[in-house]
Amino acid sequence: MNKKNLAMAMAAVTVVGSAAPIFADSTTPSVTNANKYTVVKSKYKNLLDEIKKMVKENDDAIQKYIDDHSVSADDAWTALKDKKELNIITMEIRDDDNKEVVKKSTVKTGGVVNVDYVEDQMKNLKSDRYMDFEITKKSTSTSQKNIYSSAELTRLSATSGTEIKTDIGKVSADTLKKGGLNSQVDAAGGTSAEPTGAAFAGYFKVGALTADGDKVKVDITVEVPGTGNVLLTDATGETISTPISTGMKIDSSVQTITLKEGEQALDFTKPIFENGTFKGFSPKEDIPSLSDEETVSVRVVDAKEETIKATDSDAIKAIAQKYSFESDDISAVYEEAKSLNDKDKLDGSAYDKDGTYKAVFFAKGKRLQGFS
Repeated sequence: MNKKNLAMAMAAVTVVGSAAPIFADSTTPSVTNANKYTVVKSKYKNLLDEIKKMVKENDDAIQKYIDDHSVSADDAWTALKDKKELNIITMEIRDDDNKEVVKKSTVKTGGVVNVDYVEDQMKNLKSDRYMDFEITKKSTSTSQKNIYSSAELTRLSATSGTEIKTDIGKVSADTLKKGGLNSQVDAAGGTSAEPTGAAFAGYFKVGALTADGDKVKVDITVEVPGTGNVLLTDATGETISTPISTGMKIDSSVQTITLKEGEQALDFTKPIFENGTFKGFSPKEDIPSLSDEETVSVRVVDAKEETIKATDSDAIKAIAQKYSFESDDISAVYEEAKSLNDKDKLDGSAYDKDGTYKAVFFAKGKRLQGFS
């Protein structure tokens, strides 16, 4: 939420008055309250829909795993859970003395605590009880560009680029042949033989690490070697007297290859050829990773809601008096919201998508009768 939206977000506050005793202090948008939500019983539908959606995702993943691996549903659940590929949802119900009514259980199809059971409990939640959900969303696959760092370029340029030339030397004869380079021969001539990655590596000279503005770079010169073996388009077993005429060509765009800090890394085992002409290297594949699991806590209470303008001090006082809230506590919420917003630290846990700022308060020492 940016500063531009502050006025809208602070324009109204939803006060939740719970019929159960104090479960927590007044909730403010602080780090300790991040990803903690309170939902009133009358608005359980949105939460239930999200739970149903996540359980359906689990069911689909489990069925696919069963089809692919011919295992039981329980084994599939265990395997996918270990790989963090399932949404893990637990539910428990406690009363106003914090006594367990329904023990903490995992919500899943086929279990006692399935979505139908959850819905029934939500609909019939008593005023002296509350439901707590802990929802850990499955990890999602992500990737990031494989780019050069200063440390990596320092390493690659060491010992005249030995690491780079070693990778180039891993290029197979089959890859060279597919690129139109069918053989190799001594630069002075002779009988052509099977092409090798070692001969290909002989075309590259890795320079030293140099400055490039506030970053670093490494230049690689690509040229036909004067000694050693050169690659040819000729077949093997041919007598070659002037190998340069049928040798590997180097595209003008890659006669110098520059590796720069912060730019795309290259895969030196994957050269690009076109009819015997070298045209560079393929970029390294993106680095795959799994996103961190996100856990949110949601409490469902039998309560009422009322939205009041943040600027309406009389309404604030009336709410505070009617339900034994301290008006100073309510004011403190506004102040903290403004402070966090000024620091760009509001993380979304304290306001709804429509811009309404949500604060949760619990009355002190009295049962609430609901708003008139």
